[in-house]
Amino acid sequence: MPDSARPLSDASAYRLRYGAAILLCLVGAFIGVRLPDTDNAFALPRLILHRSLLTHSFLLPLLLYVLIHPITHSRPEGSSVLLSHPHANPCGRLFSLGICASVPVHLCFDLFPRAWRGWALIYAPLLGRLSPSLSVLWLSISLIACLYLACRLLRNGGDLLLAIFCVAACYGFCASREPQSARWSLLILLATVLVAFVLPRPKRNGILIQLPKIADGPADK
Repeated sequence: MPDSARPLSDASAYRLRYGAAILLCLVGAFIGVRLPDTDNAFALPRLILHRSLLTHSFLLPLLLYVLIHPITHSRPEGSSVLLSHPHANPCGRLFSLGICASVPVHLCFDLFPRAWRGWALIYAPLLGRLSPSLSVLWLSISLIACLYLACRLLRNGGDLLLAIFCVAACYGFCASREPQSARWSLLILLATVLVAFVLPRPKRNGILIQLPKIADGPADK
């Protein structure tokens, strides 16, 4: 049988699948760094306006996290523990990682408008513009939440390096567009990354929610 006709080994198929997942992560970062400003394209009176609370937040990354990674329940030692599966599908996981790692970069730059008034304020559907303090609070919470989700999606050193590359590339893109905010945005981003890394993992009924050990690659034989 010629080499071209031989079926791929499990290891080769896994490398191809993971390579595709890396590309999807980069695509996710490309989408994520622009995601908050999609409110300009889908503006709806009294519902979605520029700096919408729906797009300038952790809500869309969280929704993607929940949709791509199935949530199941198991009962270790008679207790109901919520288990998520971020490692079951490397393509979905790394695409989510790209989104969750890049949205915070955009939000960091949104923390430094020329003035906290008018379009710089977060818009809550049906309620109107939030105050400057509430706008800063909402963006800060969203920053931490997005990066926390990104941390939850990391599996190994390779994932971490990929996330760092996505964040650095998105930061360079935003800094080239808003150089006046680049220095402070970088400081906020670094501080938020540290906060996200040290946050404790969630618990339910006093039991730590563990990520199941589901391998991306071929099983060892």
